[in-house]
Amino acid sequence: MRMTFTATAILASLLVGSVSAHKGASGVVKERMDVMQDFADATKGIKAMLFEPKSPAYGDLAAVRAAAARIAAGADHTFAHMYPKGSNAAPSDARAEIWAMPDAFQERAAALKASAQSLANTETQEDGQAAFKRLVAACAECHKRFRAKK
Repeated sequence: MRMTFTATAILASLLVGSVSAHKGASGVVKERMDVMQDFADATKGIKAMLFEPKSPAYGDLAAVRAAAARIAAGADHTFAHMYPKGSNAAPSDARAEIWAMPDAFQERAAALKASAQSLANTETQEDGQAAFKRLVAACAECHKRFRAKK
């Protein structure tokens, strides 16, 4: 239960922060902000499917797998191509550590992809819930290290 609350808090901060951050964004910065917003929206939907029995989508593991597969596929392109050096000027939330520690950044991207792939391969509600927690943890760890605080 506590992990669900933590996941909800992280998702809420992701969603609120990304909406206001898009103002004035253009080019690759806007593209990656849009992709990150898509990831956040997909994650919010997955949360409802796995943890919210009152949601009409609750228990829809096929939809969970599809949304997680989209995150996994998007992770490769986003982290490989949407962070060119110098693309951290406002309104970007990207920290300079992305380019100062590229191996660590790529490790976080790989963790996101792996956790999303694990979720995309889930067979049961319980396994999906555990995989979702790993996905949210991967997001939180990367944001803690590589995203500027709001």
